[in-house]
Formats: sequence, structure tokens, C-alpha cells
Amino acid sequence: MAARCLRNPGRFNLVNEGTELAIRIGQLEDSALRARPLGWYERVFVASKDYLAKRGVPQTPDDLRDHDCIIYTLLSSGATWRFRDAEIPISGRLRVNSPDAVSAAVAAGLGVAHGPAWLFQDGLNSGRLQFILSNHTAPPVPVQMVYVANRLLPTRAIVFMDFMADVFSRIPALNGSMPVPTR
Repeated sequence: MAARCLRNPGRFNLVNEGTELAIRIGQLEDSALRARPLGWYERVFVASKDYLAKRGVPQTPDDLRDHDCIIYTLLSSGATWRFRDAEIPISGRLRVNSPDAVSAAVAAGLGVAHGPAWLFQDGLNSGRLQFILSNHTAPPVPVQMVYVANRLLPTRAIVFMDFMADVFSRIPALNGSMPVPTR
């Protein structure tokens, strides 16, 4: 089994690539694949205190229509942010393809961002960023090991999945035991 790490690959096709296993973050949409859950994380909404002082604090998801949102271009939902009770089309002047760029942009006061709390931890700890829309949560995001459903997996792949499931089960941010502050 050849290991392959892709920094920003977008989505590649396991069937066409001949790949045995991959880790996918997000909802599984391809019916030719099966998934083994590894964990999940909660998404939070944040902005810098400077940005909020200039633009105001959004109180509802609909308020995001009047804000500059930092758009992460590799997000499968595109320029739509999902909440448990709504899907909101968002817009913004900045589009990035790196989670680190999202974190840096929100810390620089360029707009509102969303993602896992750990992505924004430095800014939250320093007090530069604050949580917003905490009464309007997003659905949790699954992290899963995927493989082609109609392909027989070799023993080495099954052992590797077991190993990865054990490793991921010990990461608090991926198993629901890391609390996300509400304010």
C-alpha cells in the first residue's frame, strides 16, 4: 500500500487512482465508497474584535449577508455556510485555499470565518478573536476513512484502518470531548 499525502488535493477519485484508503473530512457523497468513522468536530464562527467594532456583531445567520466572509475555496459546500437550521449563501472579498490563510485573515480583521475551534485557538486565547453566532450552531463535520465499496481490502489496509481509528479516538478535538465555548 503506497502512502500518499496531498496538501491541497481537492477531491480525487479513489476508484480511478487505484487508491485503497483515504481520509475524508465532510459528508460522504460518493455512493461507490464506504466509510469508517474516525471522529468529528464542531465548527465555530469567529471574527476579530476590531472587525466587529467596525461592522457590528451578526446576531443571526441571515446577518452574514451584510458581512465580509472569508471563503475557504476547498469547502465542498462552496460559498454556502450550513447551520443546523439553515443554509446561508455568503460572500466576501477574500477567497483562500488554505486553513492557515483563513486563520490569518480572520486574525487580521478581514472578515468573519468558520471552521474547527482549534484552527482559531491562538486568536481566541489572545483575545483578538471572539466567537459569534454561538446560538446558531453548525452540524458536526465527520472525519472518516473511505475505501471503494466493491473492492476487497487487503489485510494491511484493515490493520491500518484499525490503527488510525485508535489514534484518532485519542484526539479530543475529533471526538466531541473538547468543549466549544458558547461566548
